[in-house]
Amino acid sequence: GFSRQKLTVTPEAVWVVNPDQTVSRIDPRTNRVVARIRAKAQVIAAGEGDVWIVEDGGIAEIDTARNVVSRGVALPAEFISALAVGAGSVWVADPFDGSLWRVARDPPVAKRRIPLEPWVNGVAFGGGAVWATNEIADEVYRKAAGSKPPEEKKKSGSDQLTQASEIGLALQGAALEAGEYKAFKRIASVLRRTDPDVAAALGV
Repeated sequence: GFSRQKLTVTPEAVWVVNPDQTVSRIDPRTNRVVARIRAKAQVIAAGEGDVWIVEDGGIAEIDTARNVVSRGVALPAEFISALAVGAGSVWVADPFDGSLWRVARDPPVAKRRIPLEPWVNGVAFGGGAVWATNEIADEVYRKAAGSKPPEEKKKSGSDQLTQASEIGLALQGAALEAGEYKAFKRIASVLRRTDPDVAAALGV
């Protein structure tokens, strides 16, 4: 199984994931539990004044002023083994998919998947970079981090048209290679009649 982090420390407190998945906040000056936070925590990490946990379907932030889970961020990850906080982001490891997710901590929440290799497991932040480990591949990965993850760029209309025309050319080439070019021409003729805009975009 995966080794998963159940304890983290901030300047004011020690945070521990309990067997029932609640989170205990311990005052390090008195060694006493001062709050028990209702959650479904699996992993916990802290950094830059924030505390984050892994819950089913994604990650969630703990409001350290009120000792409650304040907000969650859904992720399309198959399984989350670890997380770290740094550079204005939460970094999340998905070993089954072999990827690292970067999630902006401040709204608007931006998410970016960084492909690595299957079984990437541990993750930490330090020295202006995120570090991830893969015990199966015997690798350590380093990714430099800026202040925040870049926003996803939407394709412009011209980009989409160019992509569509490339698909049209690929289909024509495949039809020629398969000896089915006449059939392709018949299909193109029907498409020009039933959906001329799509036919024009494909260049058929």
